[in-house]
Amino acid sequence: ANGSMTDLGTLGGSWSVAYGINASGAITGSAYVPGDTASHAFIYAGSTMTDLGTLGGTKSSGAAINNGGAVVGTSELVGDNATHAFLYSGGAYTDLGTLGGTNSRANGINDAGQIVGTSDTSDGRQHAFVWQNSTLTDLNSVTVTTGSAGIYFGSAVAINSNGVILTGCG
Repeated sequence: ANGSMTDLGTLGGSWSVAYGINASGAITGSAYVPGDTASHAFIYAGSTMTDLGTLGGTKSSGAAINNGGAVVGTSELVGDNATHAFLYSGGAYTDLGTLGGTNSRANGINDAGQIVGTSDTSDGRQHAFVWQNSTLTDLNSVTVTTGSAGIYFGSAVAINSNGVILTGCG
């Protein structure tokens, strides 16, 4: 603040990285736990780093945080190598699932709680998604008005307060 850098610290391990910040200065990212055996998503607010845990596996990472303090990111599941997009809000995790494939990742959230990211499909492709009202929607299944046909949306990177989504197209 005020032109100076602040060391956020870690969750007891040797490393941390920040990926998102909201208007009040709350930060999310990923940090190693003691012994560097795993990395967990965190919220850093008021000079305190809080471990958000995981969806059951050993690793998680916070990608974005909205002004209400809700965090989205990705977390390993227990018992396999799959990772799923998550919402962490009010002290609880919500697994956002996938679009039929093994893995998904949340990249952005707005203040209305709309979440965007990317997910594997059952045929192994990656598709952009939006999650709202507890429903995961493949952005490749919605009609888009463009001057070109055949646009493929592989990832949704961010969403603003008006619901406008920034995607990666192919």
